[in-house]
Amino acid sequence: MKKTIVCYGTSLTSTGGWVKMLKHKLPDWKVINSAEGGQNSEWGVRNFDKKVLRHNPHCVLMEFAINDSYIRDSFCGKLDIEKSLKNIRYMIEKLKWSKVFYMTMNPPLDKFISGRNPAADRPDWERYYRQHRYEAHCLGASIINITARWEALGEEKFLEYCPDGLHPNELGSHFITIPAIMVALNG
Repeated sequence: MKKTIVCYGTSLTSTGGWVKMLKHKLPDWKVINSAEGGQNSEWGVRNFDKKVLRHNPHCVLMEFAINDSYIRDSFCGKLDIEKSLKNIRYMIEKLKWSKVFYMTMNPPLDKFISGRNPAADRPDWERYYRQHRYEAHCLGASIINITARWEALGEEKFLEYCPDGLHPNELGSHFITIPAIMVALNG
C-alpha cells in the first residue's frame, strides 16, 4: 500500500504544476491535490476533514499565507493575522500522526501586470509568511521556505517563471518549487 501525501492550500498549489511533478518524482507515493484556488485558511479549516483527514496522510504539504494576506473583500475575504495563525494552528495540531511541511511560496510581484498589482492586494504578505513559518515551526512542522529562492531571482527571470506576478508556470515549478520540496522531503 502506497503512503499518502496531501497537498493543501491556495491556487499556488491547486493550479501550480508542482503537484503533478511531485507525483512523477514520488511514484511510490499517492499524491493528492486537495487545494482550492481563491481560498484562504478559513476555507482550509472548514474543509479540513474532507480534504485532508479523510485521506489519512503520512505527509501534508500546506500553504495558505498568500491568500490569508489578501486585503480585498471580493476575493476570499479579509483575514487578520491572529485569525490566520489560529487557523494554521488548528490544522497542524490535527495532524499529530502526519509529517507536516508548511510552505511559504513565491512572493507576489510588486508591479502592474495586466492591470493589476499582486503585491498591492497583499501589502502585509511578508508578515504573514514570516508569522506562518514561525507558528508552524513552533508546532513541530518542518518549514519549506520557497520564498527565498524566488527572491534571489532578478525581475526578468521571475517574470519568465511567473508571468502574472503571482502564479508560477511549469518552469517556475520545475526550477524553483520542486527542488525546494524535494530537498525538504529527502532531508
